[in-house]
Amino acid sequence: MVIKKFQGLFDSNTFLISDGSCSAVIDCGASAMDVLAAANGLGAPITHIFLTHGHVDHVAYVEALKAATGANVYLYAVEKTLYADDNQNGYKQFGLRRGDTYPLPDVLLRHNNTVPIGALTVKVLHTPGHTAGGMCLLVEDHLFTGDTLFRRSIGRYDLPTGNEKTLKESIQNILYTLPDATIVHPGHGEDTTIGEEKKENPYVTTQ
Repeated sequence: MVIKKFQGLFDSNTFLISDGSCSAVIDCGASAMDVLAAANGLGAPITHIFLTHGHVDHVAYVEALKAATGANVYLYAVEKTLYADDNQNGYKQFGLRRGDTYPLPDVLLRHNNTVPIGALTVKVLHTPGHTAGGMCLLVEDHLFTGDTLFRRSIGRYDLPTGNEKTLKESIQNILYTLPDATIVHPGHGEDTTIGEEKKENPYVTTQ
């Protein structure tokens, strides 16, 4: 599996994953042109767009990427309301506007759904707390955590549909049950592992 990372709006991370024949994008905060160029360089067209949650810094370029590729947009089912509501997702807060062709999700996901991407399989983990419909995506031994879990930190829970208790339970009961060697690719900041976070993250204990 090839993984490429791009820095986007508000220092968010956008990821391109590929099996060499096709690609998927995880979050759309970074320039669509940069992501498209990387996929073209691999000779692996983008066929799937996954949004870990609906905040503006993770979805800002979904319209451009959808228009350029025709790829299906995947979102957790509970997140559809926040994604569509500019009063909740940050667009109005930061004075940003969406285009008239802004796409609704093509596919609404549920916990433990699996989605094939060429030879790869993406497993959906519902991890509410940062938002009600936040999700993480497990691909082989790589976990893309959006704004649920960061290196030595966790996502905010003071925004619409967020909840501190729920977020910490998602991390403890779902993410921390994965193998310690699982590589974590967060929505902001640097990579880490599940084992490191279980030992070193000051916000969520394993007790």
